Amino acid sequence: MDVAIRDIVIRDAAALSCLSPAALAAWAQSKGWRKSGRYREHSDIYRAPDKPELLIPTVRELGDYPQVVGRLISVFAEVADSDPLTIYRELARADRDAIRVQVPDRPHGSVAAEGAVELIVGAWGVVRSALRSMNAPRAVHWENPRPKMRVHLDRMLMGQAEHESFAITLLSPAIVQGLPEIEPAERVMTKYLARAMHALRSATDRSIERPDGQKDFFAQAVKEGVSANLCESMVSMLEPFHSIDIAFSWAYTIETKISVSALAFEKGDIPILKKAADRFRREALEPNRSFVGMVERVERSQIDGEGRIILRALDSRGERRLRAHLMPCDYEKAVRAFEERMPIVLVGDLDRSGGRRQLVDARVVHAMAASPPPDDEGVGAGSQVDLFD
Repeated sequence: MDVAIRDIVIRDAAALSCLSPAALAAWAQSKGWRKSGRYREHSDIYRAPDKPELLIPTVRELGDYPQVVGRLISVFAEVADSDPLTIYRELARADRDAIRVQVPDRPHGSVAAEGAVELIVGAWGVVRSALRSMNAPRAVHWENPRPKMRVHLDRMLMGQAEHESFAITLLSPAIVQGLPEIEPAERVMTKYLARAMHALRSATDRSIERPDGQKDFFAQAVKEGVSANLCESMVSMLEPFHSIDIAFSWAYTIETKISVSALAFEKGDIPILKKAADRFRREALEPNRSFVGMVERVERSQIDGEGRIILRALDSRGERRLRAHLMPCDYEKAVRAFEERMPIVLVGDLDRSGGRRQLVDARVVHAMAASPPPDDEGVGAGSQVDLFD
């Protein structure tokens, strides 16, 4: 190893303060140290055979926390026969699961700027698409992620770039072990994303081997998190390059019993992925359907007054409940109908891709008076009347 690299000292206090006590302790334990006691109020003692004793802080709120972290990095680098920058990068993700997307065969670690943007946008789309399927797998997702999933996405980070390769790393929210029998939600989400990516790779491989079965292979993969959105995001990543590699690594902070192999997608996969996405979207919708019913639930979104509703409707197949995402104007109409217990007519494209039916591009076109208006003999009970003008 270059002596100059080995002798690097990281002095950036802000960067050192970003490393959590949980990450420091987890990394030490992964290398053989074990907690053996407490030191004063804010540190733990760690010991290991043939290794120096460590004092690892349990809180960041120490006046010399950056200096303590810097000394620990120096010790870790010496024991691991590595350099401080490598150890810092490992510690920065020691309490987070990581999704690494790499463009192979780039000797100088550079790609065209436009391609880099497509890779980042596509990788973020892959994460969003898979996690949207987590609680409600469906072939097409039309709405934005739910608030709980939005919080998870907002807490994800992009890791540092790496030398001599072009790769991006998306980091999960920090993972802290709570009750041993309960897996943290952040780990559950990363595992689901890995499963969705493997299902996508498997459906693509099977379609290459048996083109006549492509429809069934991708349909079977929907329950594993595959969707039109996921296929389209993968295409966005692939189009500027010959191939990309995707790998997962796991936080040190909780026990890991996961073996997930790395994945590779190639430019030749694009036609299959595009065909699957087009079929998902084409077969998911019944265009321009109308439903009459009562609004059972309203839920305002945090985005510009938009909202979701559940409509209890009747059609030739009997009673069904439909979900719909409405723009602000239509949502206000639905709220008024909900408060006044008025039936409404809801029009949109019926999405049949998941277990729960929903209307896409829905709009409220009429409310219906529950009884005849007393001063208007020309309108009978249950007739459509526009109550929003």
